[in-house]
Amino acid sequence: MGGGFGILLQQLISQTNASFDIITLSLLIWNFAVVGFIATFWHAPMKINQFYMIAISVIMACIFTRLPEWTTWAILIALAIYGIFIKLIIHIHG
Repeated sequence: MGGGFGILLQQLISQTNASFDIITLSLLIWNFAVVGFIATFWHAPMKINQFYMIAISVIMACIFTRLPEWTTWAILIALAIYGIFIKLIIHIHG
């Protein structure tokens, strides 16, 4: 299973001893991804948008905990520099 949501779902299934077939699991992941994409980049109620923002943050946090510490810090520093760079460009052109 690929992706952060798949990893979390696999851990949840193994902890609860639930059983899913691959078709149901694939549809579940597909629906989560499509609704999340629509909620994030198109019109959706604020509660659904907030749910997906929190879910994406939790998935990213779980993925970061699996990486080596120096990699996590490097990604966070790169994101901070990118954010500063974008704000600078918006300020210059804006």
